[in-house]
Amino acid sequence: MSDTAESRRGKERSPNFPFIALDPAVQRAQVIYSHERRSSAPISAIARHWGYSESSSGFKQTLGAVKSYGLLVEEAGPSGKMVRLSDLALRILLDVRPDSPERDEHLKKAALRPPVASEVFMRWPEGLPSDHTLTHFLIFERGFSEDTANRAAKILRQNQVYLDEPLADDVDIENDFPATMSSPVLAPSLEGIVTQSSTGLTYHPPVTAPSHARSEKFIDPNGLDVEIAFSGEPTQETYEFLSDYIELRLKQFKRKSARASDDQPSDET
Repeated sequence: MSDTAESRRGKERSPNFPFIALDPAVQRAQVIYSHERRSSAPISAIARHWGYSESSSGFKQTLGAVKSYGLLVEEAGPSGKMVRLSDLALRILLDVRPDSPERDEHLKKAALRPPVASEVFMRWPEGLPSDHTLTHFLIFERGFSEDTANRAAKILRQNQVYLDEPLADDVDIENDFPATMSSPVLAPSLEGIVTQSSTGLTYHPPVTAPSHARSEKFIDPNGLDVEIAFSGEPTQETYEFLSDYIELRLKQFKRKSARASDDQPSDET
């Protein structure tokens, strides 16, 4: 019992830090926008949109992360807390221009919004140090537990791309895809496609194993084998969630393609 209490006290000493990286946090904001647009919504509705139980720790951690990046604003409603997308979130989500310095700057602001993140990036403005140096700083200078420091270091390194210029050139969509999909913010009905190795985040699946797991396989026009595995029977909301995710990735591909075209030398003489 004393060991458990000591463990809990150790966890409580860690400063607040986002549970997920900025990229999946923006995806969560995109899902909210697809359902609520600019309107306020009760916390229970947000949990439903994300495929979570309102009382689950995963939902609470994810909600806290999206708020810590400044993407959500909390308001008081007639029946409890309400949240809506912030102006910062809307400027990120609705700016679909292929080459948008303003959107890049807003993403940078979001990445720097968590106080610890701002402090870390100001301490190492030329780039983050090694994981050992970074975790040492988080543990001994900022009071993180070892596990939380390791997770925070990985998230900081993922978010670093939003502080580099030019942003779009530094983001490798193909390599970033599995890292994003591995985040625990994905709806439970998509847990079958989650891998835990890319982000290093610890994720605990439901205690009760699903009884109707299935997968869908197909081949794309380029001959690439594609498989989507579901831990249960997918619903319309599951496919809407997947559609939102794919739409976001397509926007990133278009931005990268447009920037590459602009950088090519002209053939005119």
